[in-house]
Amino acid sequence: ASLPRAAQAPPDASLPRAAQAPPDASLPRAAQAPPDASLPRAAQASRQSRLADLANLRAHNERLRRHNAKLARRLSDALGEEIFRASGLGGPDQTEALRRRVGELEQTTADLRQQLQERTEELEAARATNRELMAEVNRLPGPWPPAASGATRPRKPRR
Repeated sequence: ASLPRAAQAPPDASLPRAAQAPPDASLPRAAQAPPDASLPRAAQASRQSRLADLANLRAHNERLRRHNAKLARRLSDALGEEIFRASGLGGPDQTEALRRRVGELEQTTADLRQQLQERTEELEAARATNRELMAEVNRLPGPWPPAASGATRPRKPRR
């Protein structure tokens, strides 16, 4: 069961230049190729159909080549991630842990800001109370400090 002699020859060696063009350019050329007047009518139709088939097969091969390259990239990425995780260096699975940590830190930040706000309000209240007490002390008549402490210097009110 050997192949016919024409099938054993390299396909590009016996084809015209139009059939050897890139796949996207050869399909329209093959469909529009002028019939060869020296060949019988049945051979002309068969030649044109073979040229169209060849162009279609080349286009199909190009699509398969691109698909194969895409699958090879995906496989390479998947294997790279798996090896990266297996090596212990980290990888995509750390993303979830980092997101949890970011959430914890955001919550801590919110708590600390709330505490700061409360402390700021307490400080403002203490300062207001201090101002009121100082104003009241300044309005008291008599020497300052009081005579009980032993100082005799008269107190001067603030302006």
